[in-house]
Amino acid sequence: MRQHLREALQIGYESRLHHAYTVSLPLVALLLLERGETERALELYAQALAHLCNGCKQRWFEDMAGQHIAATAARLSPEVVAAAQERGRQRNLWEIAEELLAEIEGWV
Repeated sequence: MRQHLREALQIGYESRLHHAYTVSLPLVALLLLERGETERALELYAQALAHLCNGCKQRWFEDMAGQHIAATAARLSPEVVAAAQERGRQRNLWEIAEELLAEIEGWV
């Protein structure tokens, strides 16, 4: 799964297709939760929601990852959650893509 996810991120990044890249972010966020990186998971999920295409169904994102991320984030203070979400919304989509692609190589 990690290999396929890395490939999806790579294709989205190289083609600069927002949708192709953005739909992978909730899955990466779930992997970060698995690694205990809750704040980063919140950042990525917030970024995914900020870049959803008009035709995308936010409910699908919520069912797939949002509920799990929210449940884990409930252990953090509201201020920490809000700050992580804001960081995710403010960061450059393609800068994060570069960071994730470099990092995820070590996960595969």
